[in-house]
Amino acid sequence: MNTLPLQNVRVLDLTRLLPGGICTLMLVDEGAEVIKIEQPDVGDYARWYVPRVGDYAAFFHAINRNKRSIGLDLKQPEGLGIFKRLVLSADILIDSFRPEVMTRLGITFDDLKTVNPRLIVCSLSGLGQQGAMANLAVHDLNLAGMTGILAAGNEQVLPIQAIDFGGAYLAAFAITTALFQRERTGEGTFIDVSLLDAGLSLMTMARAESFARHMNPVPGGELLSGGYACYRVYRTTDDKPITLAALEPKFWQQFCILAGRDDLAQRDHLMLEDQSDLTAEITALFASKTYAEWMVILDGSETCATPLLDVMQSETDAQIQSRGALFHADGVAHTFTPFRMGERIAYRPAPALGADTDQILQEAGYGIEELASLRERHIIR
Repeated sequence: MNTLPLQNVRVLDLTRLLPGGICTLMLVDEGAEVIKIEQPDVGDYARWYVPRVGDYAAFFHAINRNKRSIGLDLKQPEGLGIFKRLVLSADILIDSFRPEVMTRLGITFDDLKTVNPRLIVCSLSGLGQQGAMANLAVHDLNLAGMTGILAAGNEQVLPIQAIDFGGAYLAAFAITTALFQRERTGEGTFIDVSLLDAGLSLMTMARAESFARHMNPVPGGELLSGGYACYRVYRTTDDKPITLAALEPKFWQQFCILAGRDDLAQRDHLMLEDQSDLTAEITALFASKTYAEWMVILDGSETCATPLLDVMQSETDAQIQSRGALFHADGVAHTFTPFRMGERIAYRPAPALGADTDQILQEAGYGIEELASLRERHIIR
């Protein structure tokens, strides 16, 4: 029988919106029990975006499957007491609040480690725990602006939330690292994950190159951003796009030979001063044949040339389908965590707000009459 690596690991999830949801989705996909602790009145704000599938946002469904939900008011003393009882049986607590919020609620790591010394607390915040701006509100776009990403991309808003996802992956890695450390020490720890730091890490290569040559990246003009003929998107004569990423000489030469341009195969394709002329040559070359003709020429070749697919088209790509990473359930397009360790977890839909409150609190020792009283006073939902 397959045992998922995080089976029997309990996660209390205080996060909202995207980064925390992605992080705990990765944990739940590897077998962890994730309990979303939500405000009784509004819950996770991600529920209310559009487009919706049923009552909730499509992306809420996609990032909160297989989780449980409890509606709990942490601003009331009794709600805080319930939370601390849940902490007793938890392995991990993750929040996405600004630092002052956890302090104000009285649930900092120092507060909680007296309740459960083995608890791992991960604070996934926008700007981290230190600095004059730490308690300011920011989103992915702000951080892309602060880290140099937008400037390097000609100030264009990115089509994906790269920093949110990068921060989520970083937090998941940090949490599993902390679990490994706990196996050695027997003690929990506090993890400070900043989306700002995650954004800076995405610029590692750009920063190294910029400071080496004492100038900022040229938007759309670098080796990996469209400035070189061997690394661009080209269009066929029937106006369909193909990506060419023939960086290494062997791939460039193979592409040129297959395309019938042996003369270009002998040129140094990375000479900066030749890029304008070379780009014009390859543009004309791709425009001389249809998409179908190019697919025949490039099929199975060692050229790093592939079709450019939109989101809907990628769903039917044979290689993508072979990975089993995408699936549909309850009218929602889902994506599994992007690595494989054994069998996939069985699917459960995202929970309604407070759907599991009674079950979770009964497991924690609360009786039916207590739950009725707590609900009547709006401490739970």
